[in-house]
Amino acid sequence: MVKEMGQLVFLWNISEKPEGMTGYELQKYYRAKPTSVYRLLKNMEQEGFIDSYETIHKGRAQRLYKITKKGRNRLQELREIWSPRMVFLRDVIPPDRRAFPIHQKRFEQEFTSLIDESQSKKEIIDAIQGFVNHLSHRREQLQKELQILQEDIALFENFRDKVADLPEYDPETIKQYFSEVMEKKGVR
Repeated sequence: MVKEMGQLVFLWNISEKPEGMTGYELQKYYRAKPTSVYRLLKNMEQEGFIDSYETIHKGRAQRLYKITKKGRNRLQELREIWSPRMVFLRDVIPPDRRAFPIHQKRFEQEFTSLIDESQSKKEIIDAIQGFVNHLSHRREQLQKELQILQEDIALFENFRDKVADLPEYDPETIKQYFSEVMEKKGVR
């Protein structure tokens, strides 16, 4: 389960950066131990989910990781496995704790450190823009999720009303109505 979650998170992050992503970026973002990050990256590369290549950035060698076609398939598979699990976790965690880390004290400390470590105004602007891009992406995801929830509510209200209109309890007809709901959701 832990391996799957690590693969899901890393594959998704790497897939979001077509130019490639470094292990250091993953390590820093998730505050993970370097040995854990690089072990998982090495395993995913051996399994063919990612490729890596070395490049020079600011005079230093760095290894960039890119997702492969096999990795995209694995990412899709993991999304299907983890979707119901994540729904459960979203229900368990209150909405104010699901918000982006700006609502946590640690975010202030990390962003202040970023300011101290930066060498130019452009670096800060790029970091802020990255944050804005991330929040905008999250907003789009939440808007899609809200639309799906509204559609699901309408489907189940219609299902409830059809069952309520039955003259008597008829399990076979109710199963048929439910089958229609599932078909509309594309489950069948």
